[in-house]
Amino acid sequence: MALRVVLIGATGVFGSRIASQLAGDPRFQLVVAGRRAQSLAALRDALGDASVQLAVLDVAAPGLADALAALRPQLVIHAAGPFQQRDYRVAEACLACASDYIDLADGRDFVGGMSRLDDRAREAGRLLVSGASTVPALSSAVVDDLLPRFATLDVIEHAISPGNRTPRGDATVAAILGYCGRPVQLWRDGRWRRGHGWMLTRRPRFTFGPRWVGLCDVPDLALFPLRYPGVRTVIFRAGAGAEAPALRHAGRGVAGAAGTAARPGPPRHAPAPDQRVVPRRGQRRGRHAGGTGWARRARAGAEVALVVVRRCR
Repeated sequence: MALRVVLIGATGVFGSRIASQLAGDPRFQLVVAGRRAQSLAALRDALGDASVQLAVLDVAAPGLADALAALRPQLVIHAAGPFQQRDYRVAEACLACASDYIDLADGRDFVGGMSRLDDRAREAGRLLVSGASTVPALSSAVVDDLLPRFATLDVIEHAISPGNRTPRGDATVAAILGYCGRPVQLWRDGRWRRGHGWMLTRRPRFTFGPRWVGLCDVPDLALFPLRYPGVRTVIFRAGAGAEAPALRHAGRGVAGAAGTAARPGPPRHAPAPDQRVVPRRGQRRGRHAGGTGWARRARAGAEVALVVVRRCR
């Protein structure tokens, strides 16, 4: 019998990609959910699968638990970010209707706070997975795979830089602007220190060339020091993709100004239309290749530098 999957945020950048993988697969009965019926219908047309069901659903609206229960999900995939501004009502609604749950969150506080539902999930026999994203899911998988090669692991520095043609949804832009210049707690040299979003810039060389990257506040910064005892430094950086000098200096200037004036806390609203267009203008310049990279320093008799890069377009 096919697994009934409700995909929330199905018309977004990541949601639509998940939908394309699940549609037409007889193992799944797919329900695409979002706030706008017209967008959902267009997505189903693009998928070319008439069996895909549509559900208008707003995770911020009252009555979410009843609306979700009416869809009779066995698995809910939550792709409606940005998660920096979300609470746990979707996960709680899943527990209430006996559904498993997976989200694509990369918000540090959101992913770390999901543990508050662990006891309830165990009692209900339900699976709750938070952070099924590049960070912390894929990043921790890489570290876990490489860890047995070393006697001790001292430093984990990893970065991601998208290609210029990589789509950037509103949720991604909102998350980026949300921690620009804001204080970030870093595990560095064996103790907690303060950094600032999009500062600590570096220009690592990927297989597709150098890219400017800056500090980002992601779950790894809090989870990795706990998961890998003995590690003394954990830093994650991300880039905007474009290598144009003007864009690079502009980004660093914005981060510096925000670091002087910003107050701690999540953004109060999504970016305005003029803010959303800034990263997209950069798509005309720079390179179209992107990827992720890890640099670790470990000891196995001698110090070893190791870099792992995944290239994508």
